[in-house]
Amino acid sequence: MIARTGYTGEDGFELFVDGPQAAELWRRLLQQHKEDGLEPCGLGARDVLRLEAGMPLYGHELTEAITPVQAGQTWALKMNKPQFLGKEALAEQLAADAYPRIVGAIMEGRAPAREGYRVFFDSVDAGEVRSGSLAPSVENKPILTALVSRRAAAPGTKLQIEIRGTKHDATVVPLPFYKRQK
Repeated sequence: MIARTGYTGEDGFELFVDGPQAAELWRRLLQQHKEDGLEPCGLGARDVLRLEAGMPLYGHELTEAITPVQAGQTWALKMNKPQFLGKEALAEQLAADAYPRIVGAIMEGRAPAREGYRVFFDSVDAGEVRSGSLAPSVENKPILTALVSRRAAAPGTKLQIEIRGTKHDATVVPLPFYKRQK
């Protein structure tokens, strides 16, 4: 089975085959398309692509505690439905507009931010990094997503990311960091 269900922000495909056939298919694809530039990569490469594309990943930008509203995924909510589990809580969150939210940021310098690093705005703890990496599609700059307070979330806001006791400058930018050309 071939499906276009990949989660990288790029146009791609996933192949579903019986386990015993997978290794041989893998070898054949690599051999037959080496001259086309086909190279193996791992989950780290996939994660960088999805981060550049601003796509949330469960356990990072979405969790049991980070709602689709906070993650910027209101497009996926059907608030006009008569009822669904959690509708009241999400409606209250939307109405109050005081919730922490996921933002993208680009760091100054070369130090990459990692999940769990603290984020500061005006010298006050404003949140936490959820994902981070160097971004080949953004001039190899360190990029990150963070869950931050509303007052620290506007594009252009200057933040500081604490990395091993030192604060590094970052600027909030709109997501996605990169969007593929059609």
